[in-house]
Amino acid sequence: MTHHEFVAYLEGYAERHRLPVSTQTPVQELTRDDGIFRVTTAARGVLLARNVVIATGDQNRQVRPPGSADLPAAVRQVDSSAYRNPAEFENGAVLVVGSGQSGGQIAEDLAVAGRAVFLATSRNGRWVRR
Repeated sequence: MTHHEFVAYLEGYAERHRLPVSTQTPVQELTRDDGIFRVTTAARGVLLARNVVIATGDQNRQVRPPGSADLPAAVRQVDSSAYRNPAEFENGAVLVVGSGQSGGQIAEDLAVAGRAVFLATSRNGRWVRR
């Protein structure tokens, strides 16, 4: 899905389900008391909810490991935002650095295409999916 298709999908989903979506509303504090979440915002004050989804990421910001700048120019480096498909790479194995959703999806895409894939990750926390 392209960026615009994904945004349209989310907007359509919110509209179909009549979801009260607030944009440009940073959360200042999130607490839980007696099973109810208390979400404090500057724009909307305090909101109460039984469930909260925390979805974070660096979608619009490229992050490269320190030392990547020291690699020889012959080593091609592609940020996840620029990745399109396995055919854009020369033959041979591919190293995917990063265990975020994009890194995992790119590694899977390459593996399904028959490429040898190495996935380099660090320890990072994950919220339990339910």
